[in-house]
Amino acid sequence: MYKEIDEDKTISNRCKEEKKDAISRHETQYKPSHIEFRRQQIIKAAIEVCTAFNVDILLLPEYSVRPETLHFIWDTLQRQPQSKSNSAYKRTVVWAGTFRKPPGMTGYKIAPPLCEQLLNKPTLSSVLSVINPTGSGTPFFVRGKKYSSLSATEIFYPEIKTYEPLFTLDGISSNNPFIPWIYTLELICSESFLATSPSNLLSIAQSYDMLLRKFGVIDRSRTRSEVTIINDLYHFSHYTSLNSGRLFRRTILLLPAMSTRTQDYTLLGQSLYLSTGITTVFCNAAGPKGHGRSCFIGQDCWDIDKENSNVPFDRGPYHGVLPGIFQQNSNPRGYLDKEEQAMVIADIDPLYAIPGQPRPQVLAPSLSLVAHLPIIEERGTKEKELKNKFWTSFEQVLKIHKEQKDIDTNSEHKHNTALLDQSEVNIICNFLEELNSIVNETGKIRWMKERWDGFKKHHKSHPLMLPSPVTIDWIWVHTKPTNEDHIPEIEIPPYSCDCHSESDSSNFSQ
Repeated sequence: MYKEIDEDKTISNRCKEEKKDAISRHETQYKPSHIEFRRQQIIKAAIEVCTAFNVDILLLPEYSVRPETLHFIWDTLQRQPQSKSNSAYKRTVVWAGTFRKPPGMTGYKIAPPLCEQLLNKPTLSSVLSVINPTGSGTPFFVRGKKYSSLSATEIFYPEIKTYEPLFTLDGISSNNPFIPWIYTLELICSESFLATSPSNLLSIAQSYDMLLRKFGVIDRSRTRSEVTIINDLYHFSHYTSLNSGRLFRRTILLLPAMSTRTQDYTLLGQSLYLSTGITTVFCNAAGPKGHGRSCFIGQDCWDIDKENSNVPFDRGPYHGVLPGIFQQNSNPRGYLDKEEQAMVIADIDPLYAIPGQPRPQVLAPSLSLVAHLPIIEERGTKEKELKNKFWTSFEQVLKIHKEQKDIDTNSEHKHNTALLDQSEVNIICNFLEELNSIVNETGKIRWMKERWDGFKKHHKSHPLMLPSPVTIDWIWVHTKPTNEDHIPEIEIPPYSCDCHSESDSSNFSQ
């Protein structure tokens, strides 16, 4: 979940110059992009983390990629080693956010199978792509966003096809083992309003009808748009209902968004969990045009009895602190901050999301936190200086781990946080203070302070193996290119039309 707008003025000025040059030439160009470099660096780091943690699904926010980014994701996934936990599949499957397809797009730098699907989408479609590098089944799934946000006056060519989940069993052998992706379905941001309340249906139909007419689809009536809405709602119910009779009921809702109405999505997630046991993965853009607060919404997302409201300390890798897991009763409620750039990994049980009463004796939680990894960007000299000091402290923490491991090699005790003496605790706390400081310099992530406090209070009562995840769960990303870095090129469409030219019909006015 990273910011969709780069705050570096140098990069912003470079982007303006590129756009101005395209306007003056009235033709498609391919030019280096510092912003695309930053985007690819962050996504590359996220994919490497997915490989290390054996992650099945990576979800990116709405409007967080370009067509060139999709090719980069595909290429990066192909280079990742095969998963150790599941030999039948090689790599993570990525739900790669969305982008709005520009007029005149050629797809010159995009992998051919994906390029063909993207070129088949109408111009100005808001395209969601699923990249499946596992070698089993269809490698790419693509669909357009269908329903727009009225309050945001969003404009795109709406999807015409009836709503269906993107990932299907096409090309997947029935002899394959557990397939986690087949339990997913997705709604793109404002499409979720379809499932939020029946009162929205007529307004959504009106908005859909207006978009179709705007793009020249005039052989429709308002009544036909209303029927389309009802049909899509039926299909959503067909894939998620407890009474659908489907072999693979879709129990994980992936919800990429760029929205300021974050409460709408947490309410929808609570409603879906309480009604049919669906766990929602809400991934919202952070920064000026989004409102952050991404989270997993599932078990413990509703008001529970006061006597059971305390979070047991044996949950999660941060001594009871659960960043990114929505909890109605906790303060804060678990979602990320408005401008927080972080990656959150969680385990979701797609089969037994609802424990029931009485709860089975050995049923594990259906939603559990695996890791919270704030993204620290090195964008200049200031971050480089902080890094040098920070790394010195981090080496001291690793030294404690090594010393504890050497001591406990011939002992029945394992090296864990409960065995630390006060001087070692002080070293770790000093490091966590520096980590908190450097994270707030680059991203303002309050959860780092929560993790630090959790370690100070509960490292003995709730011991964790060394090195404690609280000290090593973060991602350092170099996002400002140097002379040695390769700057990726992006396709820049023409921004104006030469009215006296008859040779290039792809030019357009914007």
